[in-house]
Amino acid sequence: MNTLMYFEQIINVALEEEFEHSKELPVEFIEAVLYGGSRHRRAIKTNFIFFTEELSTDSETLVAVRKHQGKLITLMDKVFSFIPVQHQDDMALPEEKDTEYLLKYLYLSLLSGLHYIERNFSRYIDHDISIPVGERVALSRRAREQLPLIIDTPRMRSIGDILRDIVTKPLLQLVSDHEEREAVTWRKKTYLDKLMKQLKSFSQSIELSATAGMEVQLHGILQRINFNSAAYINYMISMMDDEINEQRSHRDKCTKIIMQQRTINKYVTEKKIAYDVYQMPLKDVLLEWLSCELDCFESMIRLDVMTQSHGHCMN
Repeated sequence: MNTLMYFEQIINVALEEEFEHSKELPVEFIEAVLYGGSRHRRAIKTNFIFFTEELSTDSETLVAVRKHQGKLITLMDKVFSFIPVQHQDDMALPEEKDTEYLLKYLYLSLLSGLHYIERNFSRYIDHDISIPVGERVALSRRAREQLPLIIDTPRMRSIGDILRDIVTKPLLQLVSDHEEREAVTWRKKTYLDKLMKQLKSFSQSIELSATAGMEVQLHGILQRINFNSAAYINYMISMMDDEINEQRSHRDKCTKIIMQQRTINKYVTEKKIAYDVYQMPLKDVLLEWLSCELDCFESMIRLDVMTQSHGHCMN
């Protein structure tokens, strides 16, 4: 069984049968597809080069390439239709190997085969058929990310509303939410990619700083974040909990300092202690007082000795 036949068997037969019973694929089925026998693993890793092995003329290559191009697009559209709508905008593989993971894995495997044909047989592919639905969604997402960075720039605003509307109309149509959308062919996809690149280059300054490049990437990332997802909400809750704990710790420290200050003020008020910046340090005051006490004590002793001596002399 070659690569394409393997995918056709999984998508057109096995997936259809499994989804008739449940919307979630059994774990056993997922593992069988992902970790099947060595024959299946080799099939998935193949670069879709099997159809070029026995082709000798351009006409044969043209027929074979377009035949497999059409089959790949059909299979990709079918797999994409199985993916829930809320997960279709981001085709990155999730961490958990569940139904969504398997469907996106199959889609990306087929996409790698399509890219192989584009790279190696670009002059043979049919440029007038529609690209896969998933690739149209990805193209629309890229345009949606780039349009604000293109339109909301001083240089783009300087050309006037009429001209700006004309040059950005193809991209605005691409990201529109109308139910009946115009099909995007390979030829039109190439044109839209070039248009986005040209408008982006025109709207930006000649010297694009590293900071501006990072802003573009950050804006693109923010556009892809699902702020209603459970993971993002849990992350924000944990961040708020950390901030609350930090503020509570600061509050406890401030409360302790305030209480200590109040205790000192109360003690000073009760003992009527006055602080003077010109006053000697307390240790020096105590030493001075102790020295005076010792001097007085010595004087008393000397006086007592002298008194006793004078008494003995009188006797």
